[in-house]
Amino acid sequence: MRKGDKGLDVGRKRGWPSGAVGLRLVSAVLSGLLLILCFPKADLGPLAFVALVPFLRLFPFERSRAAIGYGFLCGMVYFAGVLYWIAVFTHHVIGWLGIAAWLGLAGVQAAYVALFAVTANALWKRTTDLGRLLLIPSLWTLCEWLRQLGSLGMGWGDLAYTQWRFLPLLQVASLAGCWGITWLVVLVNTAIARPSRQALAIAGVLAGAAVIWGFVALHQVDRGEKRFTAAAIQANIDQNVLWRQGRPADPAYFANTIMSFDQMISGAAAKHQARLCVLAETAVPGYLRFDTAVRSYLLGWAGKNHTALVAGGHDISQKSGKDENCLFVITPTGAVSGKYVKQQLVPFGEFVPYRQYLPFLEALHVAVFDEEPGGSSQPALWAGPDVGKVGSAICYESTYPRFLRQQTLAGANILDVITDDTWFDRTAAAKQHMAMSAVRAVETRRYLVRCAATGISAVFAP
Repeated sequence: MRKGDKGLDVGRKRGWPSGAVGLRLVSAVLSGLLLILCFPKADLGPLAFVALVPFLRLFPFERSRAAIGYGFLCGMVYFAGVLYWIAVFTHHVIGWLGIAAWLGLAGVQAAYVALFAVTANALWKRTTDLGRLLLIPSLWTLCEWLRQLGSLGMGWGDLAYTQWRFLPLLQVASLAGCWGITWLVVLVNTAIARPSRQALAIAGVLAGAAVIWGFVALHQVDRGEKRFTAAAIQANIDQNVLWRQGRPADPAYFANTIMSFDQMISGAAAKHQARLCVLAETAVPGYLRFDTAVRSYLLGWAGKNHTALVAGGHDISQKSGKDENCLFVITPTGAVSGKYVKQQLVPFGEFVPYRQYLPFLEALHVAVFDEEPGGSSQPALWAGPDVGKVGSAICYESTYPRFLRQQTLAGANILDVITDDTWFDRTAAAKQHMAMSAVRAVETRRYLVRCAATGISAVFAP
């Protein structure tokens, strides 16, 4: 550092040697690395309560550009590590350009950490220690909320999901959503980063009260609640196959898929008295509305086994003529109760944002069509007297709190998340994705059945 350059010379005030830029770089990178370890595969959730400490120790910066730079660096390491599976998947599709896509996505998410850093830095200089203790967690939580907005928004990597195994603290989600968990995690980090009796006492009391309340909530069981068995029907069939004329082109593949589902649904009903069977995203090998054979199979499975079905499939939008990623609910009487259409489509997977500015993407086979999203006021669907109303989210939607909250407010008494995690391969993405369903179950206080085509299927208690 040049003599007289005050832009990054905050280390001297803390007793660091002049020119401690390297130490500050290490601190920002260290926090990013620790945050990665909080998520699957490492899944070291308790580490989240100290992961931000090295980064928060850097405040205040004398210049805003320093706060932006170190914030972006911390965020880049953080999200590049958590989202590494993007590079694995996109490399298979578009080669080395997939690395650019991964780094670009990580950079967009890192921008929100930079936004947090520059805003926190400005407030840091204008508030008391108590004010910082409360404002820093609020700012981080606000930035996580902002990160989810819009068609390109993303909730993957939010700090709340690091606590999916810590059940007492997880119960906070039923009061304050995932944001309440994030706020508490950052509160503890802030108190440790700048320890004082007051800060540690406040953080300890609030976090302790949340955990104690969580233990109490875990033992509150409604004994009058209606009970039934639900099954996730995971056939472990690769769904990425060629289709022709509205169904898989290979007749043997079609027959094997139908046989597998028939056997598994019948087994769940006969051996476990399942009253609800959930099939994965796009599991139905055809268009139920147009393919009489496919419709006959599904209605027959429900009728003969006296079980309701939630079946992920395809449909054609009557409004636009575009494909829809949807699911159908079929009652035990063999009637289609209704369909739910996916609202939050995957950018560059199910639609191309700003297509007019990106004509080269079609040549790279990123996406050659846009699907039609569903409306925001879709009702929970009736699945028969044993089950009641079912609320649904499809794949990417489970990374956002609002979709299953909408379905719960619409009267759902059980929830399902259906997904095709085939393209995650053996990366940590499948487990990261699954952890979010645990938070959704607690947020809504509903049982949640998660069915994946491959990967991890599960049933979560409220």
